[in-house]
Amino acid sequence: MQRQAEAQKQAKTLFDLASANWVASLEVLGSANEVMHRVKAILNKIQSSFRMQGQEIYALIVCNWSSPSLITSHAQKSQASVMGALVNDANSSGRTLGCVLEPCHTYSKGQLWKQEELMHKSMCRHGRVVFPTADDDAYNRTWQQWRQCQILSKGLFDEATALKSSEFKTIEDCSEDALPCSTTLTHNANAAEKCAQLGRDANLSMLRGALGSLSSKTTKPVVLIVDLFAHTGDLALAVLKEKFNPGMSIHLHYLGFHASEMEAEWAKQHHVEHVNQCFLNDEFKPLVPLPGPPDQLATEFVEAARQSHDLDIKITDEKDGAGPPSKRRRVQTGGTSQPVNPVETPPQQDEIQEFDISEIPALCYEARVTAAPKLVLKVTIGHGVFLENQGDADESIKAGVVLCGFYKGKFWSPDSTSEEPSEKSDVLFRLKSHNDG
Repeated sequence: MQRQAEAQKQAKTLFDLASANWVASLEVLGSANEVMHRVKAILNKIQSSFRMQGQEIYALIVCNWSSPSLITSHAQKSQASVMGALVNDANSSGRTLGCVLEPCHTYSKGQLWKQEELMHKSMCRHGRVVFPTADDDAYNRTWQQWRQCQILSKGLFDEATALKSSEFKTIEDCSEDALPCSTTLTHNANAAEKCAQLGRDANLSMLRGALGSLSSKTTKPVVLIVDLFAHTGDLALAVLKEKFNPGMSIHLHYLGFHASEMEAEWAKQHHVEHVNQCFLNDEFKPLVPLPGPPDQLATEFVEAARQSHDLDIKITDEKDGAGPPSKRRRVQTGGTSQPVNPVETPPQQDEIQEFDISEIPALCYEARVTAAPKLVLKVTIGHGVFLENQGDADESIKAGVVLCGFYKGKFWSPDSTSEEPSEKSDVLFRLKSHNDG
């Protein structure tokens, strides 16, 4: 439990802007002015953290317009305006690169070219992004900074694995009073969602294709990834994977904009849980070493349970509770064997703590001890283990007797005509460790 809590705590600090371990922030897409204000605040945070000038920060602006039907017209105008403002910023020293994924899905047959034309006009009208000329200083500065990256030098990325139908995500409402979006464990994504969700592998290929040339810089560069259509957070997962790559020589930070507060909250919970599992599975190196390796968790749990909850039984070494230990003979080389009396230690009386049945915490499970039918083993909330003596006299049990463990069992349901278990519907199982089930 302590290991999991520490991993969860470290995962949350990655999304806390006030933390020294901050990596990513998730915001709601508003007007162009609101988005620019948030981007400037993040840039100021990076400047103060690394003590550098704003023109020394690299920025990659990504806008996923592969499925325009998922984006409102107001959001498209804001995205185009922010893209143009950041790319045309004179203070960026050419270190800002914009990447727009053009439409690849329309509901109307043969209208894909029309969608592309509308996107180009929107980018030119609202973002003031136009084709450069030979004497364009801003274009020349940008070309000098990014000309060696794969996205400009080759015009293609490395191959990536496409998502399977079962891997597409559905954004859910995470509020306490929200109802489940479906009564089944599976869901079907529509065609627009399938085009918009590229997956972590494809976004990782795009990220390496754009930032690959920066790793050759003399100083370790600082890069801010601005995702204007975060949606299901595939690009964020790619940034986190690259961030914890042992061979990564770039300081990566991420700023994603979602369509609503509900979507941003879902994405944050999803990303925190993803990083938490990567910490526990050793896929990501934790910021601080986690307490105890996995193979010691069972030992630590048993030791903590013994210290917190004493068993309410009398422990004896012999069946009748008395009798000295038997003498042993030692064999000596080249001589006769002589009896050796072992050192007798006085018996240690364990202190037995007694509790009233009303004082123990809420019960989770109980089972009767086979060796002593009047003793009932009870497991309570908080990992408490108690033995209840349901008899009138004291009970004794031999040391070393297994009170509970992992073995065979079965799920059963009552018969339709009575409360007795129905053997026809039994489901057998076998538990071998605490990892089963």
